[in-house]
Order: sequence, then C-alpha cells, then structure tokens
Amino acid sequence: MGIDTHRHGRLTNRGEFTMLTVAALIVFFGGVIALQVPVLIKKQMYRDLTVFSLLMLLGMVYSFSLALDLPTFNPIRYLESIFAPATGFVDNMLSDMERL
Repeated sequence: MGIDTHRHGRLTNRGEFTMLTVAALIVFFGGVIALQVPVLIKKQMYRDLTVFSLLMLLGMVYSFSLALDLPTFNPIRYLESIFAPATGFVDNMLSDMERL
C-alpha cells in the first residue's frame, strides 16, 4: 500500500482511498436496498423483488470488484470473437470499393 496519484493529481494513500470507496458503496447500496425492498414486499411484488435482487447483486459484485482492483468480466472480448468474421468481410468489401 504505497502512495499513489489519483485522478486529480493529489497524492493519496491507496489503502485509505479503497476503504473510503468500499464504505461509500456499502452506504449507497444499503440505502437503495432500504428504500426499495420494503415497498416491493409491502406491495407483494415478489417477481420484481427477485429481479431487483439479482440486478443489485450483479451491480454490487461489479462495483466492489472495481473498487478493490479485482479482475472483472469483460464481454467485449467475446463480442469481438463473434463479430470478427463479419468485420473482416465488411473491410474487404470496402477496400474493394475503394479500388473502383
């Protein structure tokens, strides 16, 4: 845990910054849950509560992994591998059109 520069150019202790970020995330997610879950339960919206819980869990996992510099899932790699053949085809077509 050394001294690290942050976006604004100030020197910060990386460990303290990480702990403040994690604490802010806990307060934020706790507040959202405290506001939404009782309303969903009171209105007996159990399907909505299930979807809310799953999306909140995904958001929490992703946020905490970013805050703690853990590796995160990047779907771009998979999308690139799927669309690479189409990209090559379009590039070839456009380069052929430029020759005309």
